[in-house]
Amino acid sequence: MDTNSNAGLPATSPNLKNTDLAALYPEQLASGQPFVTHISPPKEGSDNELYQQMYIAQRRNLGGGVSAIEQMFLGWDSARIVRTIQNTKPARIADMGIQEGFIFKQLNIQVRHETKPQYEAQTPRVFPLTSARAGSYISYNGEVTYEHTDLVAGTPTDRIWKADKVGVSSVSVAQAEEDPDNLSMEE
Repeated sequence: MDTNSNAGLPATSPNLKNTDLAALYPEQLASGQPFVTHISPPKEGSDNELYQQMYIAQRRNLGGGVSAIEQMFLGWDSARIVRTIQNTKPARIADMGIQEGFIFKQLNIQVRHETKPQYEAQTPRVFPLTSARAGSYISYNGEVTYEHTDLVAGTPTDRIWKADKVGVSSVSVAQAEEDPDNLSMEE
């Protein structure tokens, strides 16, 4: 990865890891407000050449996963970094003075769990490596789930589903595409 010659930190890119975001943007993350992590140049010759994509991140407390005891004694919380992409006209970026690190005060990233992908190449949600079910797809009512994120004005209306106790194995999604009536479930 390219590095910032001044600080030895990764250069901004649309795919920064959370640890890189924490090192590059500690004040923005601490604010709890969405902020710009990257602005891509317009893609000439594409359907979207009139637009630039702004990559936006926000540290949000989405609840769940951490008990009051873990919060009290370990200092853990349920906050995590969520991200979204917003198409924007280059003139608006210039007019508003938007640059990497820019904080949006009246906006939030809304998180909604769905059973259909938001875009064609989206992959289903998976359990993290720290989970006993690491790598398995997270399901809700027996269906794999996807995380949709959008930039919204005001208070977000999140829809966060609790995962099934028995998740869909990673193999079953491929099987489901071939035979949707034969989903194998992990135990």
